[in-house]
Amino acid sequence: MFYIALILFLFFEDLSAEVKVGNPFILLQQSPSQLLSQLLFERQVPPDRLSSLLAREELSLNVQQIIVNCCCERLSLCNSRQKSQAKCLLTNISNLAYQCAKCCLPDVELPFSNCAMASEDVYTQTSSSVADLSQNTLTATCLDFLKSQSKLTATVACLSASNIQKIPKSSLSWMEFWDKRELPLGLEQISRECEALLKEFPILERFLLTMFEPLQNQQEEGGSLAGVFSGRTYVPLVLLGLHSSTAVKVLMEVFEQALAAKDWTRALKVLDLYSQDVEELFEVKDAVLSCAAAE
Repeated sequence: MFYIALILFLFFEDLSAEVKVGNPFILLQQSPSQLLSQLLFERQVPPDRLSSLLAREELSLNVQQIIVNCCCERLSLCNSRQKSQAKCLLTNISNLAYQCAKCCLPDVELPFSNCAMASEDVYTQTSSSVADLSQNTLTATCLDFLKSQSKLTATVACLSASNIQKIPKSSLSWMEFWDKRELPLGLEQISRECEALLKEFPILERFLLTMFEPLQNQQEEGGSLAGVFSGRTYVPLVLLGLHSSTAVKVLMEVFEQALAAKDWTRALKVLDLYSQDVEELFEVKDAVLSCAAAE
């Protein structure tokens, strides 16, 4: 109740604005994080104002975390998911390499101790751990606040920003100033912001370029790094590796494309950069090298 009272006090702090609080019983049903989210994105209370209030009242809530949770794809580490992804990746990539080797070297029998006759279902492996989609998108005010607190946090937020470009519907009757609300940033704007921020972190930028190189297709080559990252499924894979729930799906697609195009260098880069957690893939590398030598 004390926390709710503080939030209600915040509504009336600006005496020049005629603001209707809404149904207090609906407010009481919200968790503190939900309430802060609604204040930030539905009422669009300035984040620095909320942050000052929380600090003054010594409430253990973080406005930066609320913004990231609401606007960005969740990036989380999970050891059980990593092990499951590693097993699935080994089985499926071994099968792809085995089929490729049979076509390139029909008279040579290559040992594949980890090759199964049927690939594991990638979607079954990932469906239970896919992160919930973000419900809001970054606004210029929220991004400026993140930059004022931590430019690194702002950079990661831009990289993993949700690609749902719509204004969320209000669950409370707080939309008195709809025509004055701040519109969310588009992906193109977020990409420009991200590109500028990455210039301040050259090591991170080089890391992203290196990890992204084998994932890109010909249409994306030469484009802006931030541009091809924003709103895409690559960020969790690049930052989390096999902890990402989409890792196997993305890597399988890229590896299969590389084999089909006989782009052996790209296939080997995928294995070198993303299979550190799968030691048994040496047979797959040998098969790819054998196919390259046969061409």
